[in-house]
Order: sequence, then C-alpha cells, then structure tokens
Amino acid sequence: MDNMQLALIHSSANPKPGENNQRLEYLGDAVLELIISEYLYTRHPNMNEGMLSIARSNFVCKAHLAAVACRMGLGDKLILGKAELGQQGKHKPSILADAVEAQIGAIYLDYGMEKAKKFVYRWILEA
Repeated sequence: MDNMQLALIHSSANPKPGENNQRLEYLGDAVLELIISEYLYTRHPNMNEGMLSIARSNFVCKAHLAAVACRMGLGDKLILGKAELGQQGKHKPSILADAVEAQIGAIYLDYGMEKAKKFVYRWILEA
C-alpha cells in the first residue's frame, strides 16, 4: 500500500501501528508547521515572534484544517471503523484535520518538499 492510500486509513479501521494514517499525520504536522513558518517568516519581515506564532496557529488549527478537508472532499474518501462511521466520523473536525496532515506527510514522502509546499499553498494558505 502506498502512502497516499495509507493517509486515508483512520486508526479505527486498522489499529495496527504503521497500517493507519497516524504516523503520516505526525510527519505531516511537522512539515505543515515548517512550510507555514517559512511562508510567514519570508512574507512578513515586520512581524515579531509572537505575531508569527499567532498567524501560524490560525493556519494549522483543527478548525481550519477541517474546513480544508471539507473543500477537498476528503471525508468521503476516509476509511473508518464501524464505530466511527456510526458516530459520523467522516464529519468530525479532529478526524478531518488529522487526515489533511496525513495527506501532507504522504505527499512529502512520495513527492518531496516542493510538492508538499505546493499542496499547502494551494489548499491551506491561498484558499
């Protein structure tokens, strides 16, 4: 299974470590923070550290990432366990946000930083 497919598998569907999107989510979170941080740092030279941190938090927060997932139609593609499906997991902001981070991790691993940056710019920064 490739990383892009793995990024869609929630831990409720497959709780085995490495066979769900949790590790990709971990990596994607770090890649996302780096891309957003670099973007803000280079485009806003007059912002101090506190202002940069606040601006970054607006882009990486669960609510914003969940909205991105909705625009992408990502919820419909997620593979969830029966319990999460029954609890409307495909619409839960935390699950949607985590899936976006997992997608970023998968893109980074499969295609490199430049493709990950293009994804973040298109879907998260410029949307």
